[in-house]
Amino acid sequence: MKAKADSTPKPPPTAETVAEAEAEVVKQLQRGLAVSQFETERQRADGSIIQVSLSAFPIGNESGQVTGFAKVARDITDRKHAEARLATFAAELAVRNRELAETRDRALAATRAKSAFLATMSHELRTPLNGMLGMATLLLARPLDPEAREMARTLRSSSDALLAILNDVLDTSKLEAGRLELAIQPFDLRRTASQIVELFGPVA
Repeated sequence: MKAKADSTPKPPPTAETVAEAEAEVVKQLQRGLAVSQFETERQRADGSIIQVSLSAFPIGNESGQVTGFAKVARDITDRKHAEARLATFAAELAVRNRELAETRDRALAATRAKSAFLATMSHELRTPLNGMLGMATLLLARPLDPEAREMARTLRSSSDALLAILNDVLDTSKLEAGRLELAIQPFDLRRTASQIVELFGPVA
């Protein structure tokens, strides 16, 4: 008879349960069956209790009757203490894993909510911005004096810059979602610098 490994915490055995289990072992030996690695308790001479693993086999006479038993007891107290510490650590680790999973789920939910908010905000801002771009385009198509034309051009470039910012906001949400695709585009540094000067020139 060999005890099966079980990670489920069990209450400490009582004197009654130990006596009942050992009585079953004796009955098995009396039937001529060997016992392997039966775990129980023993008391030392100093009164301390230790955990032992017993292996026993019956001894019979010429007629096959069981006349005695031979047994070997091995002290497994240190192993049982280590198993108890391991079970405690495993339980604490399981709790920690659940906490980490809950934290991850909350973070993912917050990221999805933020991405949805950014997408909605960008859409709502894009509608009036398109109106600004359209009006700037219509103004530039009309005959204007140089000062008014410069203002219309600044309005158009400012609207284009705001549209680029909105696109960057959407790119940020795509980046967090892992859906951002990079593309190589030509870049005119001199033109960009000139547009920045035109944008901030009136308030400088």
